[in-house]
Amino acid sequence: MTFWTDSTFEPLRKYRFLVRIGDSDIRFDLKSVTLPNWETDMVEYKLMNHMIKYPGIGKWADCQMTFVVTSGSSQKKFLYMTGYKNIKGNGATLEKKKFPSNPRIELLSENGAVVTTFTLHNAWIQSIEYGELNYEEDGFVEATLSISLDYATIS
Repeated sequence: MTFWTDSTFEPLRKYRFLVRIGDSDIRFDLKSVTLPNWETDMVEYKLMNHMIKYPGIGKWADCQMTFVVTSGSSQKKFLYMTGYKNIKGNGATLEKKKFPSNPRIELLSENGAVVTTFTLHNAWIQSIEYGELNYEEDGFVEATLSISLDYATIS
């Protein structure tokens, strides 16, 4: 049965999500987040005059989180929570497993209850992209974080 024929069924909406690190709630600063994607390599073997395909090693793709940059210090607070340090300090910026706990992306129902949780294990920030400024546009300034992870669990 499809969801549009059942009036009691509500599909999950893209705008109902939270990203948590530990007990924090940074929902209001995030513009968007990509959910973790999993892919596997394919290996082909030739057997006589046939090609046989087998799955290879699986891997999780990076997640992207996009912030709208505001005059407040919420982006700095988020970076601090992820273990980011100023490069002037000691030459190192990040260490793997520096998040105080595994980041979680929580999908919410229409009443705000958590329906699905993606937990990013051994996550760390691979890159921070602050975009570009342009006199021809009146849009918001955004910062995009690329977060690498070893694996994700879905619950």
